[in-house]
Amino acid sequence: AIVPYEAGGALVPSGGGGMPPGGGAYGGPGNFARRGGGPGGDFNMPKLPGAGLVREIGQEIVFATKQVLLFGSAYKALAFLQSFPTQVGAAVGALQSFRNTLNAISPTAADAAASNQLIIDTVDKYNIPIQSARDGFTKLYASMKPAGFSGNQIGDLFLGISKASATLGLSSDKVDRVTYAFSQMASKGQLMSEEVSGQLGDVIPGALSIMAEAANMDIKTFKKAMEDGVFVGKEFEAVMSNVPIVLEKRFGKGAEGAAKTFQGLGPKRRESCNGDRV
Repeated sequence: AIVPYEAGGALVPSGGGGMPPGGGAYGGPGNFARRGGGPGGDFNMPKLPGAGLVREIGQEIVFATKQVLLFGSAYKALAFLQSFPTQVGAAVGALQSFRNTLNAISPTAADAAASNQLIIDTVDKYNIPIQSARDGFTKLYASMKPAGFSGNQIGDLFLGISKASATLGLSSDKVDRVTYAFSQMASKGQLMSEEVSGQLGDVIPGALSIMAEAANMDIKTFKKAMEDGVFVGKEFEAVMSNVPIVLEKRFGKGAEGAAKTFQGLGPKRRESCNGDRV
């Protein structure tokens, strides 16, 4: 049987694939909200424009601008500024589409609000593509929740993927491929070479060793077990619960460093035009 990790990296007795109490950074919708997370109440878009809606649209524009500057080239940034009125409409549309999807897959409005805040905080801290973060989280949630994973486990995996993406500087399409691979695993309820060695291995260096470590096996033993169809049911859940812990061990410090690097580049970029602040 696969032995789940403790949050600190040690092993705990076998007998279940869930995360140990208090493990992970997400802590579930309730814990996240208590740490100053998502707003309570109805998560639906207001029917009439108001201060809240204007603030959220403004946030969408800020995110969009930041994404263009971080991940787009100079001519894309110029095109973005020239078509700014169009971007307002696009921001409203993207926000509403995302909210509709999140509401549809979330058990309650409080869960949707906490998930939304988790995504916003992760994007803001690690400078990952916002649309990829939103799409990735909803794909993970929609595939893992029906398979019996908790919001805590889904949030931890999302954070782990985000930290790996920040450390490796993955483009939005590569982030999408990573989340798609994990979503496929959850939908199938089994670890298979197609997703582990193929989809993940094409994007994340050492993906096979990451999954093997999550299974508490060496690579050779893990590959044989995967070929024999061992990782189903509780064995599958145990590995998936350990994956965020392994991702944190390998990419946690790198993600923190990448976040600080991006933050440090901000003022320099603004002062680089003839030495004047823009």
